[in-house]
Amino acid sequence: MELRKLCGLSNRPLLNAAGYSGQERCAVCHERQHVQWSLTRHSDAFLSLVRKGSERDPACVACHVTGFGQPGGYSLADMKNARRFEGVQCESCHGPGHQSCAAFTGTRAPRRTREQWQAVCVSCHTEKESLNFKFESRYPKVLHTQVPDVSAMSRHERETLLRTYRAKKNLFDNPAAYVGAAACSACHEAQFRHWQTTAHATAHTTDRARSAPDEKQYRYHTGTGSTSGHPEPGREGVQCEACHGPGGRHAKEPDKKGHDYIVSLSQECSSCVVEQICRTCHGPEDDPEFDFNASFPKIRHPDANR
Repeated sequence: MELRKLCGLSNRPLLNAAGYSGQERCAVCHERQHVQWSLTRHSDAFLSLVRKGSERDPACVACHVTGFGQPGGYSLADMKNARRFEGVQCESCHGPGHQSCAAFTGTRAPRRTREQWQAVCVSCHTEKESLNFKFESRYPKVLHTQVPDVSAMSRHERETLLRTYRAKKNLFDNPAAYVGAAACSACHEAQFRHWQTTAHATAHTTDRARSAPDEKQYRYHTGTGSTSGHPEPGREGVQCEACHGPGGRHAKEPDKKGHDYIVSLSQECSSCVVEQICRTCHGPEDDPEFDFNASFPKIRHPDANR
């Protein structure tokens, strides 16, 4: 297919007529879309399992590969062929190529509604396994209409795109204001007392915090650079809202639940959700020795699951 494309010849897709084909074949005809996909977290979703040592766990693998358990798709019993389907590829969303590729079937597949696309997304981005997933804000990030024309960019522009395309400016995607741990303690006294015994409570008093540049202060304070966050008084240290998100709306309406309120962190998959929060500060650049499995029990509230 690649050679025929270079020669300008007719190029009917060589797809698996009975299963999945893999992103490399899609990329031949859909080059710009493939570039956009390669910049998203979908493209290296499998690597997050490798880092955790969970790449052989069927419960985890299913949403980090393509066609898991389906004919011609990713199979733990065929690791030699499985590498072609690592990551959340084109066919994870569009379906196997032999059914969804118009150039192969000769018939254009019906356009999906927004609701149908949402159903595809939330099959993996569940409340248990995805941090505060909002379809409305996440969906545009994977749309191919956002494809950048990399060929028209300078080297500097490409490097900037690579560094910033996947950056999360608001981890919790929550517009509420920060209120500080003192406000949280009024209703969550036991959790507040436990927090006071952890390294999070005094993180801002360490030598590392005092010598950290301004752009790293978010690692030692709460809500740095956000509405009502640090340097507002009472936001010193890694407080409740650093892990649960800003609590302004929750403080006013504590019985309400939803994306614009705090993340409860009670029924979630710790490896999927909590570790993601932890690594915003304990990333490989700033804390290469960080061991989530050893550190998490020390900061989790003893009664968090009650």
